[in-house]
Order: sequence, then structure tokens, then C-alpha cells
Amino acid sequence: MIHSTTILGALGKDAEVRRAGEQFVLAYSIASTLRWKSGTEVKEKTFWTDCDQWFQKEESANKLADVLRKGSKVIVVGQSYASAYKNKEGEPVASLCLRVEKLEIVNSTKPKENQSSNQTAPPVDMNTSSDDDDLPF
Repeated sequence: MIHSTTILGALGKDAEVRRAGEQFVLAYSIASTLRWKSGTEVKEKTFWTDCDQWFQKEESANKLADVLRKGSKVIVVGQSYASAYKNKEGEPVASLCLRVEKLEIVNSTKPKENQSSNQTAPPVDMNTSSDDDDLPF
């Protein structure tokens, strides 16, 4: 990896899986807040990062999507890049994006309906350079 970016934050909405050719992309946005003091006043600014995490197998992406829910706190590491596009009003917009290489779930919020409502996901260290099922051992 040429450069590496680490972000700690909370998911703004549930993660979504989509197909991209022969691979599957898990997409989610992370909000991280910067706080500082200005005199006696505490100020803050929230930054949003769009994340994409690539998988060879749809099942692997869906398993992770099941625990990445709105409000889940995560640490992600990967390569950052800028994305530029025009919004609905036709104005140019730029956003920070991250191609996720590693993910650690700090804590998870509500699981999906088929799971117990007081259950939280255990910490996960997910290296997505290849799916676990493809390992020879």
C-alpha cells in the first residue's frame, strides 16, 4: 500500500452490498467528529468518508453487512481517494473516499431482526484483500 489512512467513526446508515462485475462491494459511510476548544467554547465539525470494501464472494460481503448497522463504531484502514461529481442541483461536489483494506468493529448497534435485540457483535478484524474461504489452510 502506497499510503494508508485510518479512520475511527460511526456508520451513518446500514452497509449495503452491490455487485461490481465479478466482485461484490460493501458500501458504507463513516462520520468522524473533530472537537477543539476556541477560548472557552468547544467547537466541533463532522467529516464524512464514503467507504468501499471489495469481496470475491457475495456471502462474505453479506455476513459483514449484517453487523455493520447505522451507529456501529468502527476503525477502518485503507487507501483514501477523492471523488468528484455533480449533485441534484448540478453543483460540483467533492468527497473523501476510502478503499478499505482492514476493518475493526469497535461496537455494533441493533442487529437484524433474526438476531437477539440485546446482542452486540464481537470485535472483528477483517482483512479484505482476499476472502477467508480462499485460503489454502
